[in-house]
Amino acid sequence: MLAVHQAELSYVGGYGMQAAFVMRANDFGGGMKPREPEPGRHYFDAADIYPEGGLTMSGSLIALAEQIRQS
Repeated sequence: MLAVHQAELSYVGGYGMQAAFVMRANDFGGGMKPREPEPGRHYFDAADIYPEGGLTMSGSLIALAEQIRQS
């Protein structure tokens, strides 16, 4: 599964799916989720740019395609 929001990817690992995250810093044209989010605060309107967990990370779809080709 490929997504631009890490919360979407956190569920797929439990179902045996491989997950890849593509960073899009201007996804919402606004703020960015901080590296260390505040507990209890939601960041639904912020772009994810820092890796969380064991996701495959990529800066673009082209870079992800290259990672997949080399694996």
